[in-house]
Amino acid sequence: MMNHTPAAARSILPKIIFADDNKTLLATIKSLLEMTGYEVHSSLNAKNIMELIHAKTPDVIVLDIQMNGVNGCELCKELKKENVTRNIPVVMVSANHDLEYKAGLCGADGFLSKPFGMEELISIIDNLMAQRPLLSLS
Repeated sequence: MMNHTPAAARSILPKIIFADDNKTLLATIKSLLEMTGYEVHSSLNAKNIMELIHAKTPDVIVLDIQMNGVNGCELCKELKKENVTRNIPVVMVSANHDLEYKAGLCGADGFLSKPFGMEELISIIDNLMAQRPLLSLS
């Protein structure tokens, strides 16, 4: 059973950006994460993902490795190079058989093989958020 803090117990909803080129999966995950107590911003392609990340400052980013026209691994590497985004945890998702290896190469903080369950996704998101250093608001 999941050990998850209900949305009502949080003062600020954790922000997740989820990028995947599978429209059905994206809509389903977005809806389920929102019902679980997350603020979710999604993208069907990674072309505008950097703009979205900078505008929303997410707590966790979930990226498909292969999206139309964009390599999620290259995007992860770019995120890990930028001062503003390097400390935002990135989870790579894919049905690729060597996902763990690829996620490691691109500097991802976690990975999930498709198909995955919501409990798995929520668990990895919560674990990565718990490991993230608290940021000063001043």
